[in-house]
Amino acid sequence: NLYWSPYPDDPVFLSKLEKFLKAFAAEYDNPAIVDFIDGYGLGIWGEAWYIIWPDGSTQEHKNEAMRKILQLYAGCFRNVNLILNLGGELGHELETRYAYEENGYGFRRDGLGSMYFTEGDQNMARQMYGRTLLIGEACYWAVGRENVPDDFKPWENNDEGAFDSRYKPGNTW
Repeated sequence: NLYWSPYPDDPVFLSKLEKFLKAFAAEYDNPAIVDFIDGYGLGIWGEAWYIIWPDGSTQEHKNEAMRKILQLYAGCFRNVNLILNLGGELGHELETRYAYEENGYGFRRDGLGSMYFTEGDQNMARQMYGRTLLIGEACYWAVGRENVPDDFKPWENNDEGAFDSRYKPGNTW
């Protein structure tokens, strides 16, 4: 494997993660300075891709370890929105149960409109729309702006950046 990652179920890792999260939350659990926290952080890019597990780990064991990490973040961050990458190793059903229903998470999905934004991901985004915070990154890599499907082009007819609801048109990058 080309990627290093701590074992998510390792007691030493979990202890150190909890200590770090408590210290980090003491400084940054403040919605005046932080919009959201990606409340998971495992795998490549912290997006739950290619998580490394000890040999012989059962799916049930993996699910419980991931649930524990979601709970650690939720216990430390009570004021800032927590999000989880939609479509990671947990799968949609457990993401909904463990992150959203049990801990109040919202969801984030990168690559909207790309070949990696599966039909299942799209269905989950539709299901969660209006129920919780959804954050998306438009697909810009590997396909080019001209190849993005029409229904994933929020910038169309919007030269002033008005799609970004945080800023008034003309005051954005």
